Amino acid sequence: MNRKIIYNEENSLLQLGDLAVKNNWKKLFFVTGKKSFESTGAKKKILDQFLEDQVIFFNDFEVNPKLNDVYKGIDIFSASKADVIVSIGGGTAIDMAKLIDSLVCIDGNPEDYATGKLKISRVAVPHVAVPTTSGSGSEATHFAVVYVDGSKYSMASDLLLPSYVILDPNLTLSLPPYITAYTAMDALCQAMESFWSVGSTEESSGYSLKAIQLVLENIKEAVNSPNINNRKALQEAGNLGGKAINLTKTTAAHALSYFLTSEFNLPHGHSVGLMFGWVFSQNSMITDSTCNDPRGRDFVFSRLKELADFFKAESLENFPAVFYKLMEEIGLKVDAVNLDHDTVGRLFKSVNIERLGNNPVQVDLTDINGFIDFFEK
Repeated sequence: MNRKIIYNEENSLLQLGDLAVKNNWKKLFFVTGKKSFESTGAKKKILDQFLEDQVIFFNDFEVNPKLNDVYKGIDIFSASKADVIVSIGGGTAIDMAKLIDSLVCIDGNPEDYATGKLKISRVAVPHVAVPTTSGSGSEATHFAVVYVDGSKYSMASDLLLPSYVILDPNLTLSLPPYITAYTAMDALCQAMESFWSVGSTEESSGYSLKAIQLVLENIKEAVNSPNINNRKALQEAGNLGGKAINLTKTTAAHALSYFLTSEFNLPHGHSVGLMFGWVFSQNSMITDSTCNDPRGRDFVFSRLKELADFFKAESLENFPAVFYKLMEEIGLKVDAVNLDHDTVGRLFKSVNIERLGNNPVQVDLTDINGFIDFFEK
């Protein structure tokens, strides 16, 4: 099935009914957020298009998909006999739909697939992804995050890419300022990390640059004075950021952020933003011997300079200050967590080594005092 993006600022979710008719979908299985499904107006739009016996809703899962929750979804989906899965929500809902759609098909132990020991070979039904935030980009990636016994894994397969994506900015109008800020920050950091990633390409860089531009032109207004135009821009930026990391994966800032989310319950986008300024500083100190990118030190410098120019930073050294000023202006506090010596030590030990290899520069995870000093300046 050809993947398509349906984008219409005038309630594009209402096109789901037409999709169902064209594809002869008789029963739809919805994976949704708990509160957002109703607060965004999505539930009403669905019930306006479908009879009650055509739809079944699943939202019995925690933020950040747990394998045990996936099992519950698989049982309900299997009993429903649905011929399409529709995810409506943030990254958790979209990833949960991907996991249910793929793991319901497997033979053997789902844990082996979730942890990457085995690869999925098919999915059960088409998946229509409808994001209600503007940050995760999950609707545009072939990854699905899942936690097994407290450890985070990322399933990866082209089969996990949704068959259709519906971007409806009307669904984001009710987002509170803080959620708007940290989801847009996630999109921004994804795009910037993809841009400097060792795996960056001409195609991924095109997505990154457009996403960065859209976020920076709209994020303050969307947080403080939201309207359909800036919401539409941020949703497009989130999708572009997803397309970028789908090709490159993320780097050190994301690798460092997961600990802050699990340790302090700090939302993912806020956590990534905190780490991004420090990682930029580390990257700006690149030498020939610390360069991970085969394109060389000068290439990495040119990428960093281009990012600094977006923010109108006077120099690479000045970039973190400018970046953190933006975070504060949109309500993302830079001192949101206590980074003492013990905490930073555990943070450094938690890092996903694969993501560090994708970073353009070898990041020093031994200088705990230097890390603390950076945030105390």
